Amino acid sequence: MTEYEIQAQNFLDDTGTTMQVEFIKYGKHFDNDKENRDIYRIIISKDTTKRKFIFNFGQSINASGKYIVINDFESDDFPVGWRVHDLNNINRLIRKAKRRKHNFYKENKDFSAPSAYNVLACLTKNDPEHFEEFCACFGYDTDSRRAEEVYHAVVDEWKNVCALWSDTEIELLSEIN
Repeated sequence: MTEYEIQAQNFLDDTGTTMQVEFIKYGKHFDNDKENRDIYRIIISKDTTKRKFIFNFGQSINASGKYIVINDFESDDFPVGWRVHDLNNINRLIRKAKRRKHNFYKENKDFSAPSAYNVLACLTKNDPEHFEEFCACFGYDTDSRRAEEVYHAVVDEWKNVCALWSDTEIELLSEIN
């Protein structure tokens, strides 16, 4: 465990917060994703507030997929380099392609589910304030509908962070980066 992961776990422990990570699917998470990634449902809850913050989290592409297709056989279902979680799907394709299993995939040595650090470091830790200030700070055009969508998503996330933790706890959260 790195010092950042320890810091994040200590934050959860010190604030009485729990985090659940559930794999949903391998696919496109962000609107502009060009590659697939693992998508997880994150449930952050705190006993003292009895509140939950539930959202989807897109893992880094490098850490996504337990297995990577490496064979030179390519199909619409499983292109070379595609990452999968369920070997039953690969085995089905192997049977279909009449290929040997050991030549078809390798384990992804970088695979991991999101850690507490991965998730907490990405949360909004400051009030996004007004739309114009948000756009100026993050380089968005104030005339963009996409910028407005992102702004509203950040505002919603900020409201959930404020509902879960006190101002003092949010200050501790902001030290995780």
